[in-house]
Amino acid sequence: MGLGMDSGTLETLSFEEHGDVAIEEGVYSIQAGGAVVDHGKYVVVHRRQDDGSWELALDVFNSSRPEAAAAA
Repeated sequence: MGLGMDSGTLETLSFEEHGDVAIEEGVYSIQAGGAVVDHGKYVVVHRRQDDGSWELALDVFNSSRPEAAAAA
């Protein structure tokens, strides 16, 4: 938020558990000054801990904006 972002959204499109690993796929959006400044997709891998809780193990995101627009 210190970079000028007002808000953001994450929308999970799919979530699958496979034993002690879960895979989440979704889309995101970031707003600044009331306008969407970036949007794209993400994948998160969660791993079950010894106490049964889930912890983020890996996340990857990719912007859907054209490179020229993202660099501007």
